[in-house]
Amino acid sequence: MVQTQRDFRTNFNIPRDGTISDRNTILRCVTAFNITGTVLMKRTNRRNRAIRTLENVDSVRLEWLDTLRSPNRSVSLRAVALGFNESSVRQILKIDLAFHSYKIQVCHQLLAGDNQQRINFAQLMI
Repeated sequence: MVQTQRDFRTNFNIPRDGTISDRNTILRCVTAFNITGTVLMKRTNRRNRAIRTLENVDSVRLEWLDTLRSPNRSVSLRAVALGFNESSVRQILKIDLAFHSYKIQVCHQLLAGDNQQRINFAQLMI
């Protein structure tokens, strides 16, 4: 063990008073390497994110395509109606369906006299 610490010190040019891994850390790395073939730590606290199933994607698609009846309904209201988290609905819309989750704003049509009216307003403001 001491020889391993010395080799580590010389290999990485760590001074004599510099901090290095202790005995338990070295043993844990060796054990992990012997078992898994790598010294990377496993992530054990992963949550199961099963929100993007085919059924959920289909239900979001049907809800989103139902915009003819309620075009001004926001993503958060649709998420409440489906019983999903808002970020999950946004993720399904963006990744799985390639939809835009924002409301498309309706603009008025420009008429022939609008350009001259804009110029007059700009000159008035100057």
